Amino acid sequence: MSAQTDWHILLIDDEQDILDVVGMALKDAGYHVSTETHGEAGLAACADDPPHIVITDIRMPGMNGIEVLDHVKKRHPEIEVIVATAFAEMELAVQALQLDASDFITKPIAAEALLVAVERAKQRYTARKKLQDYTTYLEAGWAETSQELQQMAHQARILHQDKMMSLGRLAASVAHEINNPLSGVLNYIRLMSRMVATEVPGPKETQKFKSYLEIVEKEVRRCARIVSNLLTFARKSD
Repeated sequence: MSAQTDWHILLIDDEQDILDVVGMALKDAGYHVSTETHGEAGLAACADDPPHIVITDIRMPGMNGIEVLDHVKKRHPEIEVIVATAFAEMELAVQALQLDASDFITKPIAAEALLVAVERAKQRYTARKKLQDYTTYLEAGWAETSQELQQMAHQARILHQDKMMSLGRLAASVAHEINNPLSGVLNYIRLMSRMVATEVPGPKETQKFKSYLEIVEKEVRRCARIVSNLLTFARKSD
C-alpha cells in the first residue's frame, strides 16, 4: 500500500464529538475513515469490511475497549488496534498491550500523537504481513535459504523493537501514575511514626493505625501489580 487512502481506519467511541474530531484529523491526513459508536457495532464492521487499523476508546458502555481488542485479535489477528485511555487508566493500558494492542494514546487526543501512533501501527501491519508471507513461503517448502531466514528474523526483531518502544512510552506514563500512591504511602507512614512516637495507643488510636496500614498495603499492592504487568509485557513472546 503506497498511498494514505489505501489505509482503512475504524474509530470506535461512544462520544460523537471525539469521533468527529479524530475522524477529521485522520481524513485531513488522507486516510479512509469509518466510525462506530459502540463495541458490538465495531466488531460487526470489522467482519463486514475489515479495516487495517482500529482505534477504540477503553471506557464505553456495553462492550469496553479491552473486550473489543480481545475479540478483534481473536477473529482478525492481522488488524492493528490502538486504544485510547485516560492518564488514570495505566493498568488498562498495560493490559491492552499484553493483548497485543499496537499502541495507546491518552485523552484528550492530540493530533500529533494520534498520527504518530497510526504511523507505527502501519509499520507493524506491514512487518506482520511480510513475516507471515515469509513463514508461509518457508512452510510451503519452496525455499529455505539463509538469506530468507535472516529476513524473517529481521521482521521479528522489528515487531519486538516496536513492542519495546510502546513499553518505554507506557513506563513513562506509569511512573507518573505510581508516584501518586507512593506519595500517599509515605504520608501515612509518617503519620504512623508520629503516632508511635508521641501517643500511648488506645483502642481508637489502634483502630486508626490499622486503617492506615490497610491503606498502605492496598497502595503498595497496586504499585506492585502495575510493575508486574509491565515486566510481563516486556518479556519476549512467541
